[in-house]
This record gives sequence, C-alpha cells and structure tokens, in this order.
Amino acid sequence: MPAPEPTPRPRVVGPLLVALMFLAVIGASVGFVLGTRDGGDSPDTSNSADISNDTGAGRHTDEPFTPSPLPSPSSTACPVHTQQQAGKELTQVLYVRTDRSEVWICVDADEALYYQGHSGQPGEELIDGTNAIFLTDVEPTQFGYRARNTSGASVTEYLVSSRELIIQTPNGTRSTEPAADS
Repeated sequence: MPAPEPTPRPRVVGPLLVALMFLAVIGASVGFVLGTRDGGDSPDTSNSADISNDTGAGRHTDEPFTPSPLPSPSSTACPVHTQQQAGKELTQVLYVRTDRSEVWICVDADEALYYQGHSGQPGEELIDGTNAIFLTDVEPTQFGYRARNTSGASVTEYLVSSRELIIQTPNGTRSTEPAADS
C-alpha cells in the first residue's frame, strides 16, 4: 500500500508577517501622535509641579537638574534691603506672595540670582534673622527656582515657583505654601 500523500498546508507565514508589520506601524504612529500632542517633550506644568529633585509624593522625582533660561527681568527693582545685601542693583525676576510669606527672586547685570524671603505682611521692614532671609545660592530649575541655606552640613531648601513656596528643612520636614490669589 502506498504512503498517503501529505495534505498541503496553507502558507500563512507571509500574510502573518505583513499583518504584524502593519500593526506595528499603526501602533508606532498612535504612540507618536499621543506623545507629541501636548507640544513635545515639555513637562506638564498645569498642576503644581516639582521644582526640585526631591519635593515629595505625587511629584516628579529623580529628574536631572535642567536649568531653564532666565526670564527677562521685569522693570521692577527688588527691595532696597535686598539690593543693599547684594551690594548692587537688582531686578525682580519673580515675586510670590503666600498667606504667610513673600519671596523675591532677583537678578543682577551678570545674571547672578538672589533669593529674598520675608515672613510676614507686605510692606513690613525686612530684618535678616528675624523676619527675612537673603540667599545667594540660587539656581533656576525646570519648574522655578531653588535656593539653599547651608549651615555646616545642614541645608534648608527653598523651592519657589509662581504657584508655591516649598520649604524643606534638614530633618526632612516640608511645608508648602500655595501662592495667594492676587
């Protein structure tokens, strides 16, 4: 008895590969469109966003420091007290008022940044060590500015944006002061 002839199998490998490639192109296209529909790689700053490398739960963490270009200074001078501390003329880059504090980020002609913090009501006299702090360790971040007050091995960070002031103490406690409505 002769051996039965094998049943011919339909060739599906070619059409299967074409279908997989087609799906890959569609998936890549959809991913590209969704990834670029907010205008590119810029972070979403519609919510209160991280302005440091470590600002707590619900925020971006471990992002590399990315200096942003300084905004054009306003024509508003920084407080006289701040200019005296710096020993030069300063122009305001950012002013933020909260329910408990006010903060100025100032810049000099060489684009060096300065932080002037004041706890209290606007218009009060600024007195360093009592109700005011002047810092020169200031840098722009992707979401605002970071100022550091270093005392020995202890560092207090002041993170400020147009939306909030975050104060992080050396022991890890953090207070967040939302910007007051203007």
